[in-house]
Amino acid sequence: MSVVLSTASLPAADRGERWHHAVSRTFIPLEVQLHEYDPSPGRIVSHQLGSLRVAHVQAGPQTVTRSRRLIRDGKEFVILTLQQRGSALKEQDGREARIGPGDFSLSDSSRLFRKKVQSRFCFTSFHFPARTSASGTTICGR
Repeated sequence: MSVVLSTASLPAADRGERWHHAVSRTFIPLEVQLHEYDPSPGRIVSHQLGSLRVAHVQAGPQTVTRSRRLIRDGKEFVILTLQQRGSALKEQDGREARIGPGDFSLSDSSRLFRKKVQSRFCFTSFHFPARTSASGTTICGR
């Protein structure tokens, strides 16, 4: 079953708060800073396939940050992202990478990270749990 979250039907003044909620609900708790005075509509279409979540995201310029405070939620995922439109600057563990269309990137939700996008963008992400909850077996090790 697909879940569609969109801010297209909202006035621009109301999109920021709704977008922040949509991003944190779909992925993991994140701080979201929009870079437009009148935010562009954003859309997330997500699918849950067992323990894997796949999400397709389209939106305008923004920065998302996973801070120490938000890491305390205990949600640990390895996130594989395929950038399809626009480019992003991703930072984690003191490293930066410019991600462009056709590039894949990995993030670990148990560590600080930031992703900054300066223009409209589109990407698909795959969220793999770092551990299975039933047996504690590690799916993606550190």
